[in-house]
Amino acid sequence: MTDTRKGLAFSSLGLLLCCFVHFAFKAKGALPEPQKGLALSVDVERKGRSNVVLRLRLTNVGDNVVKIPLGFLPWNRYAMRMVLVEADDHFSTPLRQEFVIADPPPGEPHQIKSGQSLEGTIELNRRFPDLSSKLKSGDVLLFWTYQCPAEGIRVERLGCWILLPQFKP
Repeated sequence: MTDTRKGLAFSSLGLLLCCFVHFAFKAKGALPEPQKGLALSVDVERKGRSNVVLRLRLTNVGDNVVKIPLGFLPWNRYAMRMVLVEADDHFSTPLRQEFVIADPPPGEPHQIKSGQSLEGTIELNRRFPDLSSKLKSGDVLLFWTYQCPAEGIRVERLGCWILLPQFKP
């Protein structure tokens, strides 16, 4: 066999092997690729002198209906992971978060049709009781991430960071 034929045979075998591996991992029981079915917008609103509220809008940007179990919308307790950190030049100290029991209620899941949105809020001062005092002395960074445990599909993890500027008297 010439070198060219050996190279073609090897390339063909490699292509077949790649196809086999691709389909083997797509087989039953393998995790599906995450879908870009949801978009989450997060806006910061100040209420009064020291309250900080996140306004959230969850939008189905995909083609299918997304079913979200009760208790797992981003504004439900613990569905959206958050960390607040002092924006200090020397130390990045995380703020203490208040934890309470938040079991999801029984019932049918939320259904969000294509193009539909749901809205909710998170009062940051309730979850982070030291936030007001920290914002009096400096900026605070909010890091968040959310992955919807939608029924029947695997939805892409979303995340971002937001600067919460110091309260000015």
